[in-house]
Amino acid sequence: MAANRSEDSLSCVTIVIGGSAGSLDTLLAIARALPADLPGAVFVVAHVGRSRSMLPGLLRNAGQLTASHPREEEPIRRGHIYAAPPDRHMLIGDGKVCLWRGPRTHFTRPAIDPLFRSAARTCGSRSGPERRRQLQSKPIAEALAAWAEGTVRQLSRKSELAQAFRYMRARWTALVRCFDDGRLALDNNPAERVLRCVAIGRKNYLFAGSDAGGRRAAAIYSLIESAKLNGLNPQHYLADMLARIADHPARRIAELLHWNWQPLDANRAAA
Repeated sequence: MAANRSEDSLSCVTIVIGGSAGSLDTLLAIARALPADLPGAVFVVAHVGRSRSMLPGLLRNAGQLTASHPREEEPIRRGHIYAAPPDRHMLIGDGKVCLWRGPRTHFTRPAIDPLFRSAARTCGSRSGPERRRQLQSKPIAEALAAWAEGTVRQLSRKSELAQAFRYMRARWTALVRCFDDGRLALDNNPAERVLRCVAIGRKNYLFAGSDAGGRRAAAIYSLIESAKLNGLNPQHYLADMLARIADHPARRIAELLHWNWQPLDANRAAA
């Protein structure tokens, strides 16, 4: 959460929310809790990819605020929820919503990070992040905790929403640590992305078929992760390298290393 002047000379609250494809229930719960007289705008990015999104209608029906996919350079207005449209990054700037079909961020468009970065730039400089977070974000977090404590008592202990609230409260000390240390990120998306490949492939890594298969798998994993560390798209790098390596002179093999690699077909590599 951050303060931003988007509609008039009065300070206006800007709330940015990011969620995975499985975050719908949480997003709807947040929409239900937002007051009709919210003095600001809400921006939501859910990982919907290119598929048609029904999120604006669901958010609109769940709560008291209006919701829609924004138009390009649509003026930001208070009391409204903006949901990122399919296959477009949503950014905030100069009192308007901007849509950008830029590169995918961690293979996703729309993505959370572009929205968060644009909100950070729009809402002020990075100087004194602890003070800004304490003045602007910490009261919101404290209000969220109080609301969660009151709401969970009204829910069945076996409900998924009650379980989510208990999960949050059990980790509250770690969650609010970022308010006192400006070096800490407001979310753990980078750590989640790094661990996702481990969680998805956990069982696959146990069965390589043979020792030789395990060594080949380790070599492929090393190539993929090295591509990521060097800022390359692993698919583009591997496709280009495998297409060239049979005819590539052995004495120039260093040209195909990640930190030296230049695609033979720049247009194909950027596709």
